[in-house]
Amino acid sequence: MSKRPSDIPILNLEREIIPGLHIRRIDNKPHGSPPIMTAHRDDYFVFLYQQSGRSILSIDFKEVILDGLSICCILPGSVHHFNSADKVSGWMLATSSELIDEVVRRILLDSVSGDVFRVNDTAPFLDEIARAIASYQSNAGNLISVIVTHLVSAFTGIFAQVIKISEKKTLGNRAAAITFEFSKILRNNFKARKAPSWYASQLNLSLSYLNECVRVTSGIAVSTYIQQEIVLEGKRQLVHTDLSVKEIAYGLGYSDPAYFNRVFQKIVGERPAAFRKRYRK
Repeated sequence: MSKRPSDIPILNLEREIIPGLHIRRIDNKPHGSPPIMTAHRDDYFVFLYQQSGRSILSIDFKEVILDGLSICCILPGSVHHFNSADKVSGWMLATSSELIDEVVRRILLDSVSGDVFRVNDTAPFLDEIARAIASYQSNAGNLISVIVTHLVSAFTGIFAQVIKISEKKTLGNRAAAITFEFSKILRNNFKARKAPSWYASQLNLSLSYLNECVRVTSGIAVSTYIQQEIVLEGKRQLVHTDLSVKEIAYGLGYSDPAYFNRVFQKIVGERPAAFRKRYRK
């Protein structure tokens, strides 16, 4: 279901300057129409730099609020749409991963899709950089592509720096740091590895200590944390693919689809088929 940026008209972004890149200025009147109304998922990064106003989004089935000067990065594969936008001004930039520096990309992928960060002193440069990118909308040529590529690197790099600064403040205690490392490993392995003990071994910790750290930070056990990650991907596929529940279960690493149904119901409160029917309405 994922598409290249140029294939997704729902964003209504300006035309591509270079392949895989779109940028749009957001100037929203009071109680006007939000930029993206229809829930969808893409295989590229979406950067939201909000300078003023208040916007409410749904990202991976959770409500995310940007209030005033703030930034947010929506990661590839995340289901998202705006619920509302009021007096919002700012920028939306969508780019393929190929246009993002590897170091920056790794920082972004280690973060949580839809996390909102307050802007530090350097982030207002985002406006100047975005304006520079947008100014090349009607231009073309090899030199323009080089200039825009470097501007995109600067734009995404500032995003990554804001995230890193925020993480240093958040991960000041050992439990939070361990939970953060656990969640990174989990996102890359949840389809194949579902045993809490495996994650403890990857961190060179006892399972009881990992459980203690995760409980202190998130309020749930490691096993539930793992199940929530699996169910999140299940939700995405239920809403935005036509795969059967059995196919989704197999793809998520369950040899017994009935067990996936039970896990899903435990976390969500309803069975996968019922969730799909309700959400698609």
